[in-house]
Amino acid sequence: MSILRGVSLEVGEREIVAVLGANGAGKTTLLRTIAGIVPPHSGEVTLFGEPIRGRQAHELARRGIGHVPSGRELFPELSVTDNLALGGQRIARDRRRALRRRVLALFPALEPLLRRPAGRLSGGEQQMVAIGRALMTDPALLLLDEPSTGLAPKIVSTLFASLSWLIREEGISVLLVEQNAKLALALADRAYVLEHGRCALSGRAADIAGDPRVVAAYLGTRGTAVGNGRP
Repeated sequence: MSILRGVSLEVGEREIVAVLGANGAGKTTLLRTIAGIVPPHSGEVTLFGEPIRGRQAHELARRGIGHVPSGRELFPELSVTDNLALGGQRIARDRRRALRRRVLALFPALEPLLRRPAGRLSGGEQQMVAIGRALMTDPALLLLDEPSTGLAPKIVSTLFASLSWLIREEGISVLLVEQNAKLALALADRAYVLEHGRCALSGRAADIAGDPRVVAAYLGTRGTAVGNGRP
């Protein structure tokens, strides 16, 4: 049975694109398909104009796709340092060091935790490690699946601010799946809304935030105040 049906989307350079939708709409499957974890039955996936359909996840990671799964999927018994190192193991040594410095600049809270097992960290700290591990692959495109799940609002705000800085300073493109539609639309340049595996709506994030259907389904009656928070 096909979960996605004719979904077509694109992410431009230095762009954040949000994907919204109810549970079961196909959001996670979409990211897993792009990342090479779930093979598509039909259609095409391209990276920088090159077809990548059918390639394995580890090969796509080397080609520039970083994936942060919804469950984080860290190695709980390994230290933060070792979890980060797994992401950068195929990167040249000098570049790997630069990437590690970037991760710690993005998430300074990890610096004193580098020797601690990942399984002993808080949810917010684990999410930082999961994003950091993906960044250690030196991605051009970062796939983020529900990064705010289970986190306190203050931690979520800090995390999203870090992501915004990452785009501005490093030029990484982001495809963001997020249940918190208000935060996602405030961060994103453009957005897509999935319903039952199909793309029901797409456009500028500010326009999507003001669409009555999106307000009613995801933002509530006060959602019309949401705008694009990107500089």
